[in-house]
Amino acid sequence: MCIIKRMKYFLLVFFILVLAVVGLQAYNLFIQRRDYVDELMVLMDEAKRLETENQLLSDDLEYYQDDENLLKEVKARFNYKDPSEELLILVPALEE
Repeated sequence: MCIIKRMKYFLLVFFILVLAVVGLQAYNLFIQRRDYVDELMVLMDEAKRLETENQLLSDDLEYYQDDENLLKEVKARFNYKDPSEELLILVPALEE
């Protein structure tokens, strides 16, 4: 009879320990999953930002493929003029 009680006690302690280990592992998996979801959201935001930037760069590249647009941009940025052209730079008047 005493052996049966000890066996039941041992099984109860063993079962409680197994439940504790399983519960701890489940908690660790939950925490790890939450971290992965957070990281996924950050990466998805970055991917969306990069896709937008890529689209803008593609649009610029397409725009500058046209020689007239490229020449217009060079003239606007660097005050470039063709030898047959005259360049007039207007400076706004000072407001008083």
